[in-house]
Amino acid sequence: MGRSEGEPRESVESGNIRGWFIMIMVILLQWNARSVLASGQEFKHYVREMAVKPDVICVQETWLKPNLDSVVYGYTVIMTDHDED
Repeated sequence: MGRSEGEPRESVESGNIRGWFIMIMVILLQWNARSVLASGQEFKHYVREMAVKPDVICVQETWLKPNLDSVVYGYTVIMTDHDED
């Protein structure tokens, strides 16, 4: 009988203690943009064409101003702007 979704993969018994081990895999894509304005469309195309989509995308050095926004469909954008001196 096969394992159903969400069911533990393996169990270990030790006396009265029973521990469950569940394997979780997260796909993370990290990109140093060096100005998303210059290469943002190329990046979006790359993400769209990926056979396995990342769960999390981290982009730094976007050089976006607070009034500009970047959208990658299927993802929630969370931005932290750099303070200008």
